Amino acid sequence: MPFQMSWDNPEQDRLLLEFSPPFTWNDFHVGIHDAHQWISSVEHTVDLIIWAHVGMPPGFALPQFRTAFQLQPPNTGRVFIIPEEKARMLAFIKRLAMILEQAFPQKSPMVFVNSVEQARQMIQVRKLKPA
Repeated sequence: MPFQMSWDNPEQDRLLLEFSPPFTWNDFHVGIHDAHQWISSVEHTVDLIIWAHVGMPPGFALPQFRTAFQLQPPNTGRVFIIPEEKARMLAFIKRLAMILEQAFPQKSPMVFVNSVEQARQMIQVRKLKPA
């Protein structure tokens, strides 16, 4: 299977979704759909960590990301993206993320990080900040 998903902590407020080769846009949508179902299964906010062990499949990415973004459950927290280490199109992906955030300001912000541990640390820091 081109993706694996698991709760990243016992509190079920962090979900880890990993994509691996071979990978298609259909695999992307199935993985995101499943992640949205898991997030919807709880009432509290869930941060999503997406770790791409593979580059983007062929084809136009904007409609793919737009669909995933629009279908987010309301309790989705921040979306942390760990791109493929040598993603040739990283600047392009970041630009797409910025466009989507501007088009859908009510949806979750996307944060690009270098590792799962960095995402975990950023989530923990935010939890420790007084409201």
